[in-house]
Amino acid sequence: MHDLSGAHWRHRRAQEHVAHVKRLAETLRSEGKVVVPPDSEAESGDDLVELPAAESPGDDLRVRVGEAVYNFRAALDYSVHVVSGGKGQSQFPIESKCERFEARKSGCLPNGKNIAAYLAGVGTRECDLIKAVQPCVGVDWSKRLAALSNKDKHRDLVIVNATSGQPFRRSDFPALYPSEDLYPSEDLFPSDGYVEMHVEAPIDIALADGALVTEALEEIEVSVGALLTALEGR
Repeated sequence: MHDLSGAHWRHRRAQEHVAHVKRLAETLRSEGKVVVPPDSEAESGDDLVELPAAESPGDDLRVRVGEAVYNFRAALDYSVHVVSGGKGQSQFPIESKCERFEARKSGCLPNGKNIAAYLAGVGTRECDLIKAVQPCVGVDWSKRLAALSNKDKHRDLVIVNATSGQPFRRSDFPALYPSEDLYPSEDLFPSDGYVEMHVEAPIDIALADGALVTEALEEIEVSVGALLTALEGR
């Protein structure tokens, strides 16, 4: 058995950040409005729909996502340190090619080049558990975790239509006025001004790869917790 209490502590810290992300996302969804220009301005119908500035995902949300990602990775890295008996380089490998994963045990690639031996000292059972969650065997959550942490992609949040799961298009909304003959006069709208409408809409927040941020973090949370329990061997 391995004592992974330190890894579980980091996992709990990540859970706290995930819970905060959920609260922030729910607030954004409940207050959701999008900016839709007048029909006469929406020629392409694709690129003119956006959020009011006050309702865009703020730094708080991005920071919380980043903190969750950091602590998930820290929990995994700490688990490798423990199960290796301190012999490895204390980093959890996430590999898209299985030959690179295998090389993490010996520190040598098939072509003879050296590679960091993250799994030096890790037993066969534990290596098998770690391999079972690798992108190279078709696991998505670990691939997403690596992308979010390696490229700071947690800052690239996208507002999507909660109904379709896709970015908003102008065609998602009906015409704002019944016909061209019924547009407001210049007495109502300044002739040299730009008119836009704030329309209530079912919004959600997605990562750059299109996955909804709360669902993606929940999957990582559950998967990391399950792996830590399995590595403990209790």
